Amino acid sequence: MEVLNDLFEARDRDLVVSIQLGKSVLSDAWYWNKESTGFYTVKSAYRLLQQQSSVPDEDDCDGYKSLWQLDIPPKVQHFLWRAVSGCLSTKIQLNTKHVNVDLMCSFCNMAMESIFHILSIVVMHGLVGIFQALIRLVWVLGNLKAVLQTISKSLIDYQTKEKILNKVPLMASSSSSSKQHSVIVLMVPFLAQSHLNQLLQLSHVVSSSYDIPVHYISSSLHNSQVKSRSPTPNLARKIHFHDFPTPHFLSPQPTKTPNNFPNHLIPSFQASIQLRKPFSELLTKLKTTAERVVVIHDLMMSYVVQDSIFIAPNSEVYVFHCVSAISRVAFIRDAIGESSFEPKIPSPDGTLDPSFEAFIEKQVPFMKANKSGHLYNSCRVVESDFLDFISEKEVGNYDDDDDDMKIWAIGPLDTVTVFFNINGDSSLEKVYYLDWLDKQRPNSVLYISFGTTTFLETKQIEEIAIGLEKSGVNFIWVLRDADKGDIFNEEGIRGRRSDQLPKGFEERVKGMGMVVREWVSQLEILGHPSTGGFMSHCGWNSCFESMSLGVPLLAWPMHSDQPMNAALVTEFVKVGLGVGELGGNRDGLVSCCVVENVVKRLMCSDEGDEIRKRAEKLGVELRKATAEGGVSRMELDSFISHITR
Repeated sequence: MEVLNDLFEARDRDLVVSIQLGKSVLSDAWYWNKESTGFYTVKSAYRLLQQQSSVPDEDDCDGYKSLWQLDIPPKVQHFLWRAVSGCLSTKIQLNTKHVNVDLMCSFCNMAMESIFHILSIVVMHGLVGIFQALIRLVWVLGNLKAVLQTISKSLIDYQTKEKILNKVPLMASSSSSSKQHSVIVLMVPFLAQSHLNQLLQLSHVVSSSYDIPVHYISSSLHNSQVKSRSPTPNLARKIHFHDFPTPHFLSPQPTKTPNNFPNHLIPSFQASIQLRKPFSELLTKLKTTAERVVVIHDLMMSYVVQDSIFIAPNSEVYVFHCVSAISRVAFIRDAIGESSFEPKIPSPDGTLDPSFEAFIEKQVPFMKANKSGHLYNSCRVVESDFLDFISEKEVGNYDDDDDDMKIWAIGPLDTVTVFFNINGDSSLEKVYYLDWLDKQRPNSVLYISFGTTTFLETKQIEEIAIGLEKSGVNFIWVLRDADKGDIFNEEGIRGRRSDQLPKGFEERVKGMGMVVREWVSQLEILGHPSTGGFMSHCGWNSCFESMSLGVPLLAWPMHSDQPMNAALVTEFVKVGLGVGELGGNRDGLVSCCVVENVVKRLMCSDEGDEIRKRAEKLGVELRKATAEGGVSRMELDSFISHITR
């Protein structure tokens, strides 16, 4: 077992151990079946190699014949033969043998070190000097010319040999039926709505604004989910969706938990582990369709994409962070040292469920391995200090080899794709709640939504309803059950929320407020002139959308990164108010009096007007950041330039 542990990963070791032993009691012995004696000989090994189909057939490649006829020393002939037959120990070749090396060429530091790159760049510019240093040989110009001509012809033969081509993934077969691209991008989102949506938005930008082929990869269930809820469905036409078979998982009803974490989604999260094999199979097919394959994956899909660089040495892997930089600082604080930010960042202790922490632990070994950089759906306008802290502390301290790893803050993605970048207007038809908003005064309506994962008990829903009614403020309240793991399985859900409101509530607030029990276009509501505030659970999507559209928040964090996001909104950029003591209400009931008071403070007071002015100013700055010449646009352009270099 000790040897197996040294040689194999846990999964492969278990497979080896599960092999049934034979019934024979004879002891194992070494036997070389290529010799009748059973003993190994060098001659028989060479004979075996000549029979292997992966070894070039010299009769089919005139370049190999010409190589041996050149009037040059045998050492040089052997070197050139190794080069044109794919046997040189370049970094990419070493990587295919699972040797963990930096793939960048040490000479130019601009491209990965393949055999073709070495010969075309290094050899062509320094062949004479290299060989003089190695074997102290001086060639005449005519002989050098003959050598280079032979190399060139051999490389052409080399490219047409499909079996040899597979050893050099940076070069694509000319006979391939797929169109050859310089770069393709594979998006691998985590199986949760906000995560699915953010990488879909990035897919829109990359495919439509930069004309780069994008492959969006998920289970068939979750691809259907994200497409059905996309605010820009017309933009999905340029994206190649790959529907993997949906792994089986339980889809229980949402329930109340002590830390408000959506435990009912854990089975679907765990099912994502099973996407490793189909992803690897797809990458194997796509790797020859482009010179470079760029894999952009959610941090929580690190396990799934762990084989990327081994399957496709021409791939680069980037981590996409769907959470805020401030929450990232909070979660890695123990590993990188205490942060010195003021105001203080809330602790993440108790915000995650142990079962989800166990899921994260499975990802950790692969979160930093073979990564080329990090993308954040954030903006330096609001999180510059936190992004700099991550760049300096996390990237610099985790691994000395990652000193040059890049971080790009490219958000807000939603406003880029929906309002200011691609179409210039929304593709959605007018719906009844937008018609209702059209009839309200500017900044007079409070929008209330607690996201797709939050479960509120009946008593808390009643307190919110009473507080809203007492406040006298106009509102739109999206009151839906939290998503199940399978959102299309609505068994036992329909009609439940109607029973949880106080009796007669909707009749009493008719004209003043509206309760919506279906999926809505949050961006359309937040972008409406009548919307003057947003009571939110402080998921990063919701916070960032609200800030980018200049709408102040009432922060009501529940779990995960939400307390840190709430601190950013209320304490750092000061464009919102906390509902009760910030973060302290996660385990308790918030009364109707607290709800009434905080709603009036934001919507009906001078204090609220000042907060709204700051929010509107911040919204202008964030929208400028995504426009031409803005800081986020420049970082996105920088990233695109980097992957297309």
